[in-house]
Amino acid sequence: MNFFVNTLSLAKDLLYQNNSTTAPKFTNWITLERKVAGDNPSTNYYSAFISNKHTYKIKGNKGKALYIGIQVYGKEDGFNYPSGNISSREITIEANGDYEIILAKENLFKDTNWLPIQEEDYIVIVREYYDNYQLRLSDLKTMPYIENTSSVNSKETNTKNEGTKSNFSSFVTSLVANSIDLTNSLSKFPNSTDAKIILNPKNAAALFPSKNIFYEGVYLSLQNDEIAKVTVQNQPKCDYFSWTFYSPYYTTPNYLITKTQLTKEDVKIDEKGNYIFYIAKQSLNIPNAIETGNYNSGVLSFRFLKSDKKFAIEKLSYDIQIQKIQEIL
Repeated sequence: MNFFVNTLSLAKDLLYQNNSTTAPKFTNWITLERKVAGDNPSTNYYSAFISNKHTYKIKGNKGKALYIGIQVYGKEDGFNYPSGNISSREITIEANGDYEIILAKENLFKDTNWLPIQEEDYIVIVREYYDNYQLRLSDLKTMPYIENTSSVNSKETNTKNEGTKSNFSSFVTSLVANSIDLTNSLSKFPNSTDAKIILNPKNAAALFPSKNIFYEGVYLSLQNDEIAKVTVQNQPKCDYFSWTFYSPYYTTPNYLITKTQLTKEDVKIDEKGNYIFYIAKQSLNIPNAIETGNYNSGVLSFRFLKSDKKFAIEKLSYDIQIQKIQEIL
């Protein structure tokens, strides 16, 4: 039930309160109380609606974040696709962490921190990645700010709310249906890393994937006395990666009381990129282990940050073995 309530809450903030492209405002997608669409405990997500008829300026501060990615999305035949992208690796950031980014159809003033907006682009999402969720929650910096720096006429302002009700319904239906479709598709082959799972690309796109992230996922199914042993081989080097367990609704359990995620700093990796970690229903008090938050099934998701050309990855080599807990302890 919380999944549907949270989706409605996000849709209300996005499409009723912050739905203007002429006077845009960022919406914070994920909070401790609101989780949707594969929330990442170590990432902040902020979105705003945009149009290539306008020029925008995003002002923010890097704070304690490891990496900031700004991804624009277009829409074709009613479905999302990632468009322009820029990151903290490419933009100029002041010594105090402040940065500004120009979003516009053309780079008229030759700004270094420029992100183009195409005709079909309609939303921008800022992602702030941290080494872990504790660091994210302790970062006291303010959320980024977006403003329209072009001239705004009254006609554009008066038509900003057109289609809000239909968009609200479409957004809720899309987010709910595609989150469930993702987990249902994966659940056909539980605990299998080599099954040929074909996901509907349009459904996956509804969850707003980023060009800077490599995604991998598998559906886990465990009995109360079982544990999943995950062996990863030859993983390329990177600044950030994470393994996160999600409920069947593709949301995280309460990570304040349950360790549902492992990040790079949690795992000891050998020089060849090999490591092992474990997943069980309850806390095992062993290194390299995460919990399911009392779920017997759900999605295990891998994220790999392609923040630099040298951090490339096309496929992850890993294996899952289901064993009895008593065999591990």
